[in-house]
Amino acid sequence: MKIKHALCIAVLTASASHAGTVEQASIFADPQMQVKSGEVQGCGYRLKAIPQDIATAKSAVLLDASFNLYSKGTLGLLKGGALQLALKDGELGKPVNKPIESFWIKVQGEKPTAPTKVPIFAAETKGYLLYGVSLDTTMSLFKAVWDKVPIMIGMRLKGEPIDRIYSGTAQVSDQDNAQVHECMNELIKQMQADLATEMEKKSPER
Repeated sequence: MKIKHALCIAVLTASASHAGTVEQASIFADPQMQVKSGEVQGCGYRLKAIPQDIATAKSAVLLDASFNLYSKGTLGLLKGGALQLALKDGELGKPVNKPIESFWIKVQGEKPTAPTKVPIFAAETKGYLLYGVSLDTTMSLFKAVWDKVPIMIGMRLKGEPIDRIYSGTAQVSDQDNAQVHECMNELIKQMQADLATEMEKKSPER
């Protein structure tokens, strides 16, 4: 009863516009790094979430979301999509893209992510979406992974009346976290160097 009560509270907290049933999930976080000409251009994590209770299921929907921070720009970038996986004798079949209408990530105690300044747009991956969020929101997502704070990932698949909401704590190795920390240190140095260059260009000649 306590578990059911907690899930009900979680659904209400996620906000009425994101109504759906919360499923406990395994969430795996993989580091992402964008490098160009030896310089770090972006850092982030890719989150792949799948329900824990799929032992007797014939298929499962994997929610695939990522967040990245780039040296060029003032927003973090979120990408989301869904994949349907056939299950047979405990083995996963070939993933099939399931187009989505919207998606969000919610750190425990904070509001779900939402587009900032620019609208949602289609990603290069079929059926996936992209949108920008504030730097504060992006950093809270990094911190949630590093500090093992529970998160929710919600997506509205096309043709479905409510969101699919998966809840869990991102699973990531110390080695992968160290890689992202190093990436972020390099990214900050690059951003500081770019800012110094811009300031120098704008300063009047003496």
